[in-house]
Amino acid sequence: MSNPTTPVTKTDATVDSDWGSGSPDPAITADNFFVRWTGALDVATAGDYTFTAVADGGVRLWIDGNLVLDRWEEGSAASNSQPIPLAAGSHAITMEYFDGAGNAEVQLRWSSSTVPDTVIPTNVLTPPPAGAHAPVLAWTGEADYTADSIHPQDGTTATVFTYRVKYIDADGNLPATGSPRVHILDQGVEIAGSPFGMTLVSGTPTAGAIYTYPALLPVGVDYTHVFDAVDATGLRAVGAPSLDGRTPVVAGDGPNVQDAPMAGDIDRSGRVDGFDLGKLAISYGSQPGGLHWNDLSDLQNNGVIDGTDLDLLVDAFLQ
Repeated sequence: MSNPTTPVTKTDATVDSDWGSGSPDPAITADNFFVRWTGALDVATAGDYTFTAVADGGVRLWIDGNLVLDRWEEGSAASNSQPIPLAAGSHAITMEYFDGAGNAEVQLRWSSSTVPDTVIPTNVLTPPPAGAHAPVLAWTGEADYTADSIHPQDGTTATVFTYRVKYIDADGNLPATGSPRVHILDQGVEIAGSPFGMTLVSGTPTAGAIYTYPALLPVGVDYTHVFDAVDATGLRAVGAPSLDGRTPVVAGDGPNVQDAPMAGDIDRSGRVDGFDLGKLAISYGSQPGGLHWNDLSDLQNNGVIDGTDLDLLVDAFLQ
């Protein structure tokens, strides 16, 4: 939990809290705070499970490293995941919540053919071991990867771009199944199939294990990427390598790709319309490096997508 200089750490029996106009702890101010829960979820019976977050504030939920709920915005609402097939046994679970202003409330529920809709109970939740460390992601430092995490830097649609990242876990915990992953984005939007699970090359979690993913990229001009990881106990990586301003470039197939689009034409359709508004809404509030960042939505080119960009889009729409 944060916003103090030193984060507050505690164990909750369930994710079922109504702080009203307050906060989870006296050290945390009543507004603009962030909470992350991590641990393991014990599934007794295999099946399709639906997760529901009821929150006054933004929520995100990962199961086994897969983002299954993403309503990272202000407001009071209930958000449902798609039915998720889970095998019997332990599954890594991470939930994040932020409160902007006003009341703060959050609850996590689940249901299946064998479990009625209910708050996920204490007896199926296990916190990480005391003193556990979250994994860390870093550049590998290998030849061709000393400055960032991709080689080569440009090419054509026949070029194999290789992404590599070093996974480090001080507790020696292996990553959860399908982790670490690389998210590959074109114009700030994840390409088809992204995020992609990576394959172990060498090493151990304690000393640093190198993972890789090769990709053929569709035509584009400014691909970016970011990594994430979850360890076997449910702890998420707290950071990922940046691209140091460099992006892989794939040769375009004509002026409709290579030419700069008109201001406001976020989806490159040749006109400014409601679809562009939808693209801006998805990336609203994001900054460079965020999973929802979209360079073309930053109409004022100041590194944040906000109300000014929305005003500019509306002006372009009315022209």
